[in-house]
Amino acid sequence: MARYIWWFFLAMFLVTVGCSRKTVVRKYYWIDVPRVTINLASDERPVSRRVCEIEPVEVASPYNSPRIVLRSDSFEIQYFLHHHWVTTPSNAFTEILRYTLEDARLFNRVEVGSWDLRPQYRIRSEIRALEFIPVKDRGYAHLKMKLRLINLETGAVEVVHQFDRKILLRKRNINEFTGAIATILQEELSAFYSQIAHYLIKLKE
Repeated sequence: MARYIWWFFLAMFLVTVGCSRKTVVRKYYWIDVPRVTINLASDERPVSRRVCEIEPVEVASPYNSPRIVLRSDSFEIQYFLHHHWVTTPSNAFTEILRYTLEDARLFNRVEVGSWDLRPQYRIRSEIRALEFIPVKDRGYAHLKMKLRLINLETGAVEVVHQFDRKILLRKRNINEFTGAIATILQEELSAFYSQIAHYLIKLKE
C-alpha cells in the first residue's frame, strides 16, 4: 500500500512541476513597407522602358541573421533570445526592394537575379546596421544603409542614396521597433526612387 502511495505522490509532483513551467514562445517578425510615394509632374508610367535588376542586399555579417540584434554598448552586440526575423535581413530587404520598385513603376520590368533578360540598370545596396538600441524603458530603431543605381551599359553609378537614421520608440517593444524600421525604409526608398525618376526623366530631354 505504501508503495502505491509513493507513486501517487511522485505523479502529483511531476504534474505540478509540469504545470508550473511557463511555455517559452519564440516570436517572429516581418517588415512590411507600404507603397512608396514619388512626386512627379508627369503621370507617365513606366518612366523608362528599360529593365532593372536588383542585386541581393548585402548585409554586414553580425546583422544578417534571423536573430534580432540588441546593441547596448558601442563595441558589443547581443541577440534577443525569443525574438527573430522571419527570414534573414538580406532576403527580406531584397524582397522589399523588388515589390516597392515594381509599385513605383519606374522601369518596364524589375528582376531579381534573372538570367533571362539583359538588364540595363542594377540596384546595389548594403545594410551596415539594423539594430535595437535600448534606452531605459524605451529604445531606438537604428538602420544604416546605402543604395546605388548603376548603369550597366556605361558602368557609371548614376544615383547614390545613403542614410543613417534612428527613431525613438514610444515603448520598449519589438513590434514598435519593426514598425519604426518599416517607416524609415518607406521614407528613404521614396527619396531614392524619386532621385531615380528625375534621372530617368532627364534622359528623355
